[in-house]
Amino acid sequence: MSKLSQLQIKKLQELEYNQLLQAKLAEGKRNNKQKTSLVDSIGRFNVRYYDFAADSGGEQLCLMLQENILPSDKHKDALRKLTKTLLCKGWDSWLCDARIVNGLAAVGKYENAWTQALDNYRPVSHNPYREFAHLLRHLFAQYPIPAFLDTAFYYQNDTHIRWYLHLARGGSVRGLDNMPLHLTQKMRHYFLQAPAEATIPQALRYAQVLGLGGSRRLARYIMDTKLGENFENETFWETVVRFLIQNPMLDPRFVKPIIDFLQWVKYENREIVGENGRTQHIGALEPAFSMKGRSVPALLRLVEVWEKEQKEAQKPKAETPHWTGSLFRDFEWTEGEGHNTLTYRIKQIRTIYALREEGRAMSHCVATYYSSCVGGSSSIWSMTREDAYGNAKRLITIELNSRGKIQQARGYCNQTPNAEEYQLIKLWAEKERLHFSPDVENYVLRAR
Repeated sequence: MSKLSQLQIKKLQELEYNQLLQAKLAEGKRNNKQKTSLVDSIGRFNVRYYDFAADSGGEQLCLMLQENILPSDKHKDALRKLTKTLLCKGWDSWLCDARIVNGLAAVGKYENAWTQALDNYRPVSHNPYREFAHLLRHLFAQYPIPAFLDTAFYYQNDTHIRWYLHLARGGSVRGLDNMPLHLTQKMRHYFLQAPAEATIPQALRYAQVLGLGGSRRLARYIMDTKLGENFENETFWETVVRFLIQNPMLDPRFVKPIIDFLQWVKYENREIVGENGRTQHIGALEPAFSMKGRSVPALLRLVEVWEKEQKEAQKPKAETPHWTGSLFRDFEWTEGEGHNTLTYRIKQIRTIYALREEGRAMSHCVATYYSSCVGGSSSIWSMTREDAYGNAKRLITIELNSRGKIQQARGYCNQTPNAEEYQLIKLWAEKERLHFSPDVENYVLRAR
């Protein structure tokens, strides 16, 4: 077989390029034809949901226009008008997501609250969620709005949409109606700073935890429990939130099991099978259960028993007496001379016995970090002070995560470090290139 010349190779490459270009042009024409057909179909109300992928925005749009999902024909007309306008503008990426179509239905429903015309809207992103967020702010907002409030439209929650409109017009959090929680001034401030990925109920719980003095990390853990979904029996659950805040050395991975247990023991009805074989519904195990006088170890024992009974957790593994621990190094600092010499040490705890002893001596629940230490997600360090005669005293217990962030630093009975102790921790952090979580820096500043 003879070898192709350079000219023949070049001609073949040009042919392949032209074929590829023709295919792209044909595909573009097909897409434009499909979009035109879809716009016309929406206008005639005869678009078919089974032409789209299941659970897509296209299917959801069709079902809304054809079925009785929307409350009235007026709302159908508003959605049809809105989607047709956006499709004609070429902004059709939202048809891949049912949540955004739900949001558009809510946008159409509140057309009377638009502050600008849709014709003036210009998309700024290829990401459908960012596009939708930008559309909301174009139509409704005269003032900056936190990203988490966009979920009001996704869930078509009229109360939350009213909140969005109130804040978008420059209103205050204090003026929001039907608030399920009493928010202090500090909580109202934190509400507007909730994470973008939070739902609105989660943002309320986030604000409550921070307003009561809890850390952002604890707030995120509580947000992901049932407390981030509803606010029933809030008088009791506020005492639970305060209990968790008052025990900052509790490993936050226990937050969800504790809350699930409390929900079961105080509020969930139980079922028993009687002698006649019929299932009977009886009340909760202990409706009068209270957090008053509860200690963390005693509560965790109740949680452990409950988890075993419910078979919701794996069987506990045999305890590992020691573990490798973090690769960061211990720290030592000496000051003074002669009989006035003081030596400060920060040493990593690597055994279950030392971890338990640290918790007993410091009167906090650091022993709950056992599994996190074995798994490597956290390491626990003890700061001590020793005089010239060998008398040692425990000062601070420190939690360090696997990425070198100091998450907690607490003294006896969860006291915060004083200025001198903080400076020593800071020296260790500079030497090992560690960094502080905002919560640690904040409570040290308050202590000063």
